[in-house]
Amino acid sequence: MTSDALSSLTRAWENAFNAKDAAGLAALYTPQARLLTPTRVIATGAEEIRGYLATLLDHGIAGHRFEPVEGAEEGATAWQVGRWQAQSPGGGEHGERREGNYSLILRREGADWRIHAHIWN
Repeated sequence: MTSDALSSLTRAWENAFNAKDAAGLAALYTPQARLLTPTRVIATGAEEIRGYLATLLDHGIAGHRFEPVEGAEEGATAWQVGRWQAQSPGGGEHGERREGNYSLILRREGADWRIHAHIWN
């Protein structure tokens, strides 16, 4: 996976999230993907992931951005770790800044890369 391909995938995730497109987000995950959240929820599969992320979007979380620190490709698997930030409602005119760390494990499916595991705190 080239850094361009990984950047393209994370940019697509950010664009879908910031457009409040839960279905578009779910399409970036493998059918067996797992989303491990700070609230100890484990969403399995694109439909559960879509539902969980739709709830975040409904609560007004916006302005998401990934800040990659490191990543690598090993055959049909790739990984990336870094920091994320977003805004939630409250805390002033532009909302309250939220931030933390994330880890992505990606799998190649045909010519495309998809997120297979996603965890953040």
